[in-house]
Amino acid sequence: MSDHAQLNETEIWREVASLERALLHDPTVSPRLASALLDAADECRSLTRNQVREITSEAQLDACERAARRALELAAEPAVHDRARALLAEVTLGRRWSWQPGVVPMLLAAVAVCAGLGGAAYGGIEASLSLVAVSAAVSSVALFLLVLLNRKQNWRVRAVEIDSSVWRRGI
Repeated sequence: MSDHAQLNETEIWREVASLERALLHDPTVSPRLASALLDAADECRSLTRNQVREITSEAQLDACERAARRALELAAEPAVHDRARALLAEVTLGRRWSWQPGVVPMLLAAVAVCAGLGGAAYGGIEASLSLVAVSAAVSSVALFLLVLLNRKQNWRVRAVEIDSSVWRRGI
């Protein structure tokens, strides 16, 4: 991030803090504060060459969520309220986890399932309850680890996709 962008972002957050203090004494500041919060969230996000704001870090995700939730609490005019809801929806979508498909993980998952079923079937033929239990447990742990290691939050996937087109990095 450039020094100018950092300064601009700092000024915006200072304005938000100032408006928060003013809100204690003057409730009419609420709409300006809500708008300032959303402007601060915009400045936090990365900017692509196409002038699209994108969330590309955990810090941006957290800042945007805080700003959107606070703006919604302030019950501002409809346009600001809609903007806050859209930002919160973007954050919610970004926090969701998704499976990252690939040939190797799918093959390993198939091997884990087949090994578990094969071990359980063999244990059943041999009348070995312990072999059935161990086969089921080992294949279940293997599948769990495969899913755990091959899922990512949507914002991370998007950040990697657009990395080369990011013109200015946010916080």
